[in-house]
Amino acid sequence: GFLILYGIAELNYMIWQKALQPQSQPQAHTVSFIINDEWVSEFFNAVNTARKGYGAPQLQECPALMQFAEMRLRTLEADHHQLVAHYGLYSDYVQFLKEYNISAYEFQAGEEVLFPDNPNATGYLYELLAYAPVHFFFLVNSSNMRYYGYAYNYTTILEPVGENCPTEITTPGINITLYMLLNGCEVTWVKGNILVVELANTCPS
Repeated sequence: GFLILYGIAELNYMIWQKALQPQSQPQAHTVSFIINDEWVSEFFNAVNTARKGYGAPQLQECPALMQFAEMRLRTLEADHHQLVAHYGLYSDYVQFLKEYNISAYEFQAGEEVLFPDNPNATGYLYELLAYAPVHFFFLVNSSNMRYYGYAYNYTTILEPVGENCPTEITTPGINITLYMLLNGCEVTWVKGNILVVELANTCPS
């Protein structure tokens, strides 16, 4: 199986809207809204509704992928809040395969790391279409993905600050701080939501 990697979506919608307006000194913002299980349930309901429209199979929650998402969240937070895209993914993935005694040839999976800041989960999904289309289409049009797991937290996250900052990173291992600086943006740290989503073609047991 091929491990599909879709990188981090730096998607704080308000700041992208502000970036379209003239600003003498762009400012980052702290997200006061905190996601919960109800928000996530609405989000995946919206994902499955969209998948139906694309002819993709409905996603079902998988306990093993929930466990893996929790593992990934802990690893990502250990990286001092997202300095490297998909930090530690390979080692966590290998550990997961060993724990469930499955082969990478039969287990296909993909990860998304999102930063929701919209209380409307359905609205947030369609913000991804505008600002992170690779992430959006992997969620809604991945015909080989049938199961999902997730983990989330309200914590300190990296925030790009500037005009026309990149809104999507699709390559794992990138130094996010350097990438933003090379694109003319500064970075800071704010409080916000992080949502780790794991998709797979099967649900290990």
